[in-house]
This record gives sequence, C-alpha cells and structure tokens, in this order.
Amino acid sequence: MSAVLVAPLAQAADLDIVEAPMAGDFSGAYVAARIAGAFTPDTNFNLTVVPTNIVNDYDRLGFGGALAVGYEFDWGSNVALRGEIEGGLISAEIKSHTLVAIATTLDGGAAFGTTEIVYGMVNAAVDYDFGNGFKPFISGGIGLAEVNFKNHGVGLAAPVGPLGPGNVTAMNDKDSGLAWQIGGGVGYEVDERVTLEAGYRYFQVNDISLTAVDGTVTNVPVKQHQVMLGVRYGF
Repeated sequence: MSAVLVAPLAQAADLDIVEAPMAGDFSGAYVAARIAGAFTPDTNFNLTVVPTNIVNDYDRLGFGGALAVGYEFDWGSNVALRGEIEGGLISAEIKSHTLVAIATTLDGGAAFGTTEIVYGMVNAAVDYDFGNGFKPFISGGIGLAEVNFKNHGVGLAAPVGPLGPGNVTAMNDKDSGLAWQIGGGVGYEVDERVTLEAGYRYFQVNDISLTAVDGTVTNVPVKQHQVMLGVRYGF
C-alpha cells in the first residue's frame, strides 16, 4: 500500500466517532407554570327557607393557573415518565341562578357569586418523543381541593317567601374533598431545557358538603373541563 493512502487511513483511525443523540434521552428535574381556561358544568344546592333547588349556571369560561415541580425519568425507546406535585387555583363566575321550585331564572345583575377551587395534586404522565421536538403525553393525578361557593345569591325585585326584596345571599360556604384529573396533550421542546405544553384534562372534586345560609346542607360534586397552556423548565 502506498504511503499516499496509508497516511489518510492512519489519521482516520485516530478520529473519535461522535454518535448522534437519541430521541427520548431526556431526564431531570423541572418546574412548570400553567394557565387554564375552565368550562364548568352546572352545580346546584338546596334551600329550605324557600323550599327549592338552586341551579348555578356559570360563565362560558373560568380562568386560573398552576405551578408544579417534578422529575422526568428516561424510560428508553423514546418514552419518558414524569411525576410532579402541582398546586393551582381556578375561578368561575356565576352567569345565572335558577330557582327550580318556582321555575324562575335570574341572570345579569340579578345573579351573583363565584366558585373558586384551590387544589394540590400528585400527577403522573407518560411522554413519547417523536424526535422532532413534539412530545405527546397522557396524564392523571389525585389530590385534595377546597371548593368555595363565594357569595352565591340573587337580586329579588319582590319578596319570595321570607327573602327579599333586594340582594339575597343564599350560599357562602366552602369545603374540601378528594380531587382527581385525567387528560393529555402535547409538548414541544424548544431546547434542551424549555418545553412548551398544551393539553386538556377532565377535573373533578368529589362530593363536598356545603351549608346554605338557612342551614340546609347539600353534597355537591364539582366538575370541570380544563384547557391548559404552560411551559416546563428543566435542570
């Protein structure tokens, strides 16, 4: 073999082989910040002083946010597991109250109140890395939530039984209960530290016990369809 060929071959043998990074090789701690839009189905509670069930209809969209801290575990084959602790607040404004017994719906300035949910959850998620930045995921979680029916009431132009006229608060109480969620979405890896995410989840707080101003107790489940946008920052 000529010296002309031997020299380049010898130099090539000394070169280090650099392997391309494999998709799915992402592990480490992270923090996350999220904003949420929440669609809240009707809730209801009972009154005895005017025997009726009151149905609460909410504005089309409630709002909230959450913070989380977690860890990603590389599981190989482009799959990662995430575990995190999340805390957040969701608020929904009343659109109308319906007094079922007298078939009357009060809305606008004649209906008022806010339902707030403060929660803490332990979440788990499974991510799949397509290798092009996109990482779809499924997730679920369980925890505790405090639900506050703040100043739910109506403005009555004329008395209804012993109530009114004027603004009447029917419910102003809060209670805590088991909360859980299940959903999914997609993340997009901007760089090795920053991932944007968008997702949907079904969120529920199991029956909480709320006491109306006249002492009537109602067990109320609270359900929401939440659309989440957020960012995760890895360490």
